[in-house]
Amino acid sequence: MQTTTIKTLLLLIVLLLMGSLCPAQAPFKPRKPAFDNPPFRPRRSASDPTQVIPLVRRMMRPDANYSGEQMTELTERGGHISRQMVYGDIFGHIRRDFLEPDALKGDVMITGLDRYYYFHQRSNVVDIALWPTDKESHFKRIVQMVVQNQATAERVGEEVIAGRTAVIVSIQNRPNPAIVRNIKFWIDRETGILLKNEISNQRGLVSRSYFTSIAVGAAVNVLPRMFEPTIPQGATVHPLLPPKPQYSTLEEAKEHLPFQPLVPSQLPPGYQVTGVWVVEAVRMPPSGMGAVIIRYGEGMGQFTLFQKVVRQLPPNQRPPRPFRGQLSILHWFASTADGRPLALTYIGALPAEQLEALRSSTH
Repeated sequence: MQTTTIKTLLLLIVLLLMGSLCPAQAPFKPRKPAFDNPPFRPRRSASDPTQVIPLVRRMMRPDANYSGEQMTELTERGGHISRQMVYGDIFGHIRRDFLEPDALKGDVMITGLDRYYYFHQRSNVVDIALWPTDKESHFKRIVQMVVQNQATAERVGEEVIAGRTAVIVSIQNRPNPAIVRNIKFWIDRETGILLKNEISNQRGLVSRSYFTSIAVGAAVNVLPRMFEPTIPQGATVHPLLPPKPQYSTLEEAKEHLPFQPLVPSQLPPGYQVTGVWVVEAVRMPPSGMGAVIIRYGEGMGQFTLFQKVVRQLPPNQRPPRPFRGQLSILHWFASTADGRPLALTYIGALPAEQLEALRSSTH
């Protein structure tokens, strides 16, 4: 029951803020950093959104790779704390390897502007989406709210976090007694890396995450493969489908499709389309063509086929290969009926021979 509560709290924090991490089981006892920070230096508030929005946007794609230890504190429901090793790149991908508490040790979370992955080590379950989800669009919604005057945005000072100077940005939704919420970002002045964040409501602090140590630049050796989701042997895969209009068949969805998706002519026995999702073009840059997600099932089993138009096919294409572990994720490229380059992603657990027949017959 306690583990379930922790994971519920985890989902809550991820939905609140992409940079916030899950709570821990231990009582809330903030740790003293290994370094002495200079005191917080308040500055005159800068309420001009044109000064703040570029800082928030910069967090989405910082100027340098980085890695370090991060603490997350949740003050609600008695208080919880967790510790993670964090890796980030200039494309906005973030990997979090959980170190404490024992209930979350071994869990891995990967987020980005185009993916969400969470491996629950204890239950050997993977939650995954290789398409935009609400978990990754929080920063974009913040910018939109400020632009539309639904929230205030101010630069309120500077502070040193993990030895680096951070600009503090405060964002608060317009007064509403039911949903008063304030978010503060500590953004590295040199690189745009998010060093700390806090979420508060009308009752006070809800959560905070902050680096206790961090290394920046080429020396951290952050590699692209660190952000590739892997499916451990025997893990159960749960594709997280976007909360968009669902159609039961491709025929039903045809008036809403941004392009004609490819369909496999050889399906495993008993499998048929059980759901179709269309992702709007605005959420699928840089192609601007949107995407289509098709789910196939046969009662007990199911798999998902994700398709999006891309700018160009990659040079020197290699034969498609699944990630390590079960044959559960597979990427390859093809062309639409009118010749546009298409990227396809399969998520499922079909036997190898059925998966190869599926891939080779998808046209």
